Amino acid sequence: MRRGTTPRLTFTIPYTAGMIASGYLTFKQNRRVILDVPFSDDSIEVSDNAVRITLTQEQTLAMSHESTVKAQIRMILVPDTAVASNIVEIPIGAILKEGVI
Repeated sequence: MRRGTTPRLTFTIPYTAGMIASGYLTFKQNRRVILDVPFSDDSIEVSDNAVRITLTQEQTLAMSHESTVKAQIRMILVPDTAVASNIVEIPIGAILKEGVI
């Protein structure tokens, strides 16, 4: 993923949309949460066995290219079972021109 872009990320999960009551997709970098998006947000789509998110330029600009970003999905399944995905690390690419274009 590159800073200042609008990537669409897809995470494969072992659950279908009908099994999920709620969830969050969290991004953390340098020991601080930089993005915590509920599944109810318009930028997230849950279908089949996938969670997809389209990030904004502002969201990717908040990430540093000097370290990877960690991502994790946490969900409540029907009926009331809490699960968490493995943590994945995503490399962040640099840009030459800063800011939103």
